[in-house]
Amino acid sequence: GGAFPTTEISSCAVAIGHRGETDAASIEERLRLGEIPVVGRIMDDQLLLDLRSVMPRDDSGLAEAVVQALS
Repeated sequence: GGAFPTTEISSCAVAIGHRGETDAASIEERLRLGEIPVVGRIMDDQLLLDLRSVMPRDDSGLAEAVVQALS
């Protein structure tokens, strides 16, 4: 969107898979509704967390939120 809607921004993402009864949408919801809200996107039945907007000082908080969502 914005002034350059076709411009691509370099980034990388962490793909979070799932096992058993938990699906990507359930993990995404738990992350989004967690103590520290984390917003991701679902592609090919995997939750992707784009890291371009995560500052290094926030890495441990993100990791903690992911562990809690997967528990």
